[in-house]
Amino acid sequence: MPVFNGAKYIDKTIQSVLKNNFKYFEFLIIDDGSTDNTSEIIKSFNDNRIKYHKKQNSGIAETLNFGLKKTNFELVARIDSDDIINSNRLETQLNYFKNNRIDVLGSNAYLIDSNDKVLGNTRFPLTHEHIKKKLEQMECPIIHPSVMYKKSKVLSVGGYREKYADDYELWLRMIKNSTINNLSDNLICLRKHSNNLSSSKSNTTQTVIVNSLIHYYEFSGDINKLKKNYIKSKSTLIIKSVNIKGFLKKLIYLPLYIKVDYCFHLAGLSRIQPSFQNPSNTFNVNTLGTQNIIEWCRVNQVKKVIYAGSSSMHHNPVNSPYAMYKFLGEEICKLYRNTYEIDIEIARFYNVYGPKEILDGEWAAVIGIWRNFIKNKKTIPIVGDGNQRRDFTHVKDITSGLISILKTDKKNKDAWEIGSGKNYSINEVFSMFKDKYPNIENTYLNDQKGNYRETLRENNDMLDLLEWKPKHNLKDYISSLV
Repeated sequence: MPVFNGAKYIDKTIQSVLKNNFKYFEFLIIDDGSTDNTSEIIKSFNDNRIKYHKKQNSGIAETLNFGLKKTNFELVARIDSDDIINSNRLETQLNYFKNNRIDVLGSNAYLIDSNDKVLGNTRFPLTHEHIKKKLEQMECPIIHPSVMYKKSKVLSVGGYREKYADDYELWLRMIKNSTINNLSDNLICLRKHSNNLSSSKSNTTQTVIVNSLIHYYEFSGDINKLKKNYIKSKSTLIIKSVNIKGFLKKLIYLPLYIKVDYCFHLAGLSRIQPSFQNPSNTFNVNTLGTQNIIEWCRVNQVKKVIYAGSSSMHHNPVNSPYAMYKFLGEEICKLYRNTYEIDIEIARFYNVYGPKEILDGEWAAVIGIWRNFIKNKKTIPIVGDGNQRRDFTHVKDITSGLISILKTDKKNKDAWEIGSGKNYSINEVFSMFKDKYPNIENTYLNDQKGNYRETLRENNDMLDLLEWKPKHNLKDYISSLV
């Protein structure tokens, strides 16, 4: 048991250990340089099973490693100096070790407050595979002060490491070559209060769990699995996820793990027509999702937020769920900017196209759809009369515009418009494709709801104030297609 200034609760903790049904153990207490009367309380117990060591303060990881070196036994049971163990804990875990091939065994726990009142209990996964899955999802499904483990297994992976989370990172290193289980029994009472290690850890190890996970994937040779879900770049971690619910779940966990300086909020359901079929989903993602992200940025003191607005707001947002919910996203940003003085800038996009654009399905835009039809030798569909005009903007111009907004200290009370400043009718775009692919044909379809007549960049603030200029044009892009 490690302890630092634990005088308030350590008496109850020691009593719970000494009253355990299993009596044959040594009780190592490692005092990490306490300055209160912890030492006096420990010495007041007259029990030769207690082995008390006091050392200079060096932190939790080194204290735990010190204890591992001092113990004479292979099986080690952890406990924190403010928790209480149930009277059958040691006996239950020892019996499990006798009957199963196991290296680490945790349990569930009752949650208690500072007055020993039960607040609830935990429900963590029990099997090795389920525990592994949770660890790989940036969650720690093992209660450290509940575990009993084989000392040799912990030492074989290097013990505890100070620069990482003392337990989470250890389990990541052990999970490959050790068997880890949890018992469903609540074998400890885990105290929740403002001063315990589990509470203070979120303030002192902002990047620990992300770094630990990266090291885990690098060590296992499966770094591509990490890159599939996370893209790490200097002081920011960008979460890449198609599933907005999973995305928001990760955001809930992120405050414990990393420090985010800047947030580009580009996530959303980006097409008008699907929003008519499922307006509730569009609202949940584009409006509530934005609210959740902006609130997270406020709580975590993100330096600057850039929100991807839509040019559809210029065409009466009440005409489509998509336009309305993107408009409400902008209003949420303005609310937080004015009320909480958060640095939030809105960047409105115009008809984005370019490399890696979606080619089919309900989220594909016209350029991608036509490329796919040409590839499959199908007739090109034109919605309406084809005279509607669009300001097509290359994705690289969008990106350079976003970087310009990030770097500037200038504020835009409304929004920065990122558009090419030139528009083409859909018929003109078809002519560009016809020049490239002479054998293609087209057919006209009935017009659709929400299909407004024209988009064109509304102002030149990006050019005049940020000296940004679009460098790409649609005709050259179509000509360059293979």
